[in-house]
Amino acid sequence: MGSTNLKTSLDPKTSKRPKEQKTQTMPAASAAPIKKLATGGVIIGNVPANEPPKLDAADIASCQVVQEMSDVQAQVQKACDRIGLTSAHFWRVRGDYYEQDLAWRRDILGAASVQQLCKSMIMENTKLTEEEAKASGRIKYVMFVLQYANGKLNKEKMHDVIRSMEGSKAAAKKQYSIRMVSQEVSNKLSGFPHNAVTPFGMATPIPVLLSERIRALPEGRVWLGGGEVDLKLRLDVAELVAKFESPAGVAPIFADVTE
Repeated sequence: MGSTNLKTSLDPKTSKRPKEQKTQTMPAASAAPIKKLATGGVIIGNVPANEPPKLDAADIASCQVVQEMSDVQAQVQKACDRIGLTSAHFWRVRGDYYEQDLAWRRDILGAASVQQLCKSMIMENTKLTEEEAKASGRIKYVMFVLQYANGKLNKEKMHDVIRSMEGSKAAAKKQYSIRMVSQEVSNKLSGFPHNAVTPFGMATPIPVLLSERIRALPEGRVWLGGGEVDLKLRLDVAELVAKFESPAGVAPIFADVTE
């Protein structure tokens, strides 16, 4: 992408290079009273009192980039369309997005809270081989979707939920050890690189398990990876709960899996 000479008043941590001025309207962050700003068409809503205040409007506008469609975005959009997720909304961000803190990411996306920002990770039962899983009908790989702000997984809870997903085919508790897969395996199964994994349009169908906390997200919206490191996907939680179909053909599970 090209760049402009627009300068930002952000501090050094959040201003690493010249940014592009976006040409589209920023997605509304909240149903609460909002203020439309002339600079870049950015929309700013309220954030929870226990979170850092929003960046200055001009700073938010200066950090936006041109919104361009890519083949990967089209692939993920098609996967969302296939199951009727009409709320799917993509937003492209700066390349240094993951070098910034959660509050900065919240503001650049126009999210209502850092609680809306979620990640998708592929985990595996290291005590089960792919061959054993196929022969027994058990689960080797699972995608976990959880919040960055409440992202510490509880091992016992994970084991219990996966055993529940396996039903009558579940093994004894000692036969479970859930760990994150290697980056190579994640790339192969998802078809997406690190920091871009999303449950939609994956290369290999695997079950999806979402943190129960996602059901109660502020403003009923969730932000996920969009298939590319600089592409994010926003969905309405109610629609996600009602329509999401796991790529593996198994209904996605919402469960308490965090500390």
